[in-house]
Amino acid sequence: MARNPKLQTRLSGTMPPSALSGIVVQTFPKSVSLHWEFMFTRSMFSTPDQIRQHELLTRAGELIDAGVLRTTLSRNFGKVNAANLSRAHEWIETNRAHGKIVLEGF
Repeated sequence: MARNPKLQTRLSGTMPPSALSGIVVQTFPKSVSLHWEFMFTRSMFSTPDQIRQHELLTRAGELIDAGVLRTTLSRNFGKVNAANLSRAHEWIETNRAHGKIVLEGF
């Protein structure tokens, strides 16, 4: 982010609130807008537009079914156990891992 010369832009994403301090320090001089999105705000606070979350998730499902949106899953190591956890960890240590890595059966 700090090396990005883009000024007066918008930034959004999913990140923990603890990441805010680093983002603010890096983007403050660039006049960047930061927009937070929490997917459960509408249901937690019973907002008047609560149905919008249903509409968004329905549309996302349609796009997934149509192949427009794809998962970021890159590897599924199967059932969670010591051997598969070790295999997954070894894959991460290769520095070639990208996307989501799955262990099933929690």
